[in-house]
Amino acid sequence: MRESYINLENRTAMPWLTCRDVSEMTTDYLDRALPLSRRLGMRFHLAICSYCRRHIEQVHATVTLLRKLPPVRLSQKQEDALIDQILYAPISDSTAEP
Repeated sequence: MRESYINLENRTAMPWLTCRDVSEMTTDYLDRALPLSRRLGMRFHLAICSYCRRHIEQVHATVTLLRKLPPVRLSQKQEDALIDQILYAPISDSTAEP
């Protein structure tokens, strides 16, 4: 992560975030779990990047819709099967050629 760019007027460091940084911090940003310097960096980046604004809006809309769903109740057998699938599923190599 690029940490800062220098503001020459008052010689203070300001967080300078890339689109990848914004993507990685989206949930923390939406949960208001970022420290002030990161929040300011996010806001600055979102002010200039329409792609990241759209990404934040889409994640926010998804989370809002998911929170409205009723909780899912799984039987112990279903829960065990789901955990097994998560833990033991083969990992695909997305860089491998078909």
